Amino acid sequence: MNEVEKIKKYLSINKNLVLLNTNNLGFFILKNICEKLTKNYLFIENSYEECFNKANINNGICISSLTREYINLYRLYDKRTSGNMDLYPFGNIFIDQLIEIGKSLNLEGHEFKINYSKIPIETSIGFLELKKYDLLNEKINIISNDELPFKYEKWYTFTLKQKEQIIFLHNREKNTRHKEIHFNRILRLNDL
Repeated sequence: MNEVEKIKKYLSINKNLVLLNTNNLGFFILKNICEKLTKNYLFIENSYEECFNKANINNGICISSLTREYINLYRLYDKRTSGNMDLYPFGNIFIDQLIEIGKSLNLEGHEFKINYSKIPIETSIGFLELKKYDLLNEKINIISNDELPFKYEKWYTFTLKQKEQIIFLHNREKNTRHKEIHFNRILRLNDL
């Protein structure tokens, strides 16, 4: 079963689906997939408030287009916006994988490249670097660990820029841990 089929299976629940029009590739992929699921009624809203209201009125669920690096490391969601969605079907895939899914769906008129304007202003960390750090954290737990990163036994192997970025991401993770998106709302494609 390919990634698109897994996402379709995940979204084929007996609920009305509500998408926030973020006008990005993730939104267009979700819209394309949801429109093909005939058992669901699809609503598209232009604000989080409208999205949540429509879901409440219609017994629906709000679907997010956030990807893994955004959820795990970028972490700019809050309780009144993207951190309060019901499901995150792309929450376990990286943005470059999302681009490949978009290409496989033959979505015409869409650019299949990473939008670097979405990079946090206060850092110079791009999405591909976020992916690298997320995978590194998965392997050695240097960002989400309670220990300070510089206590890692091989800290000396990182460049100065990498050390600054790891410390920044470590602090961001600590400062936003209370907003953690619950893992039961993130699609684990390997579990399907």
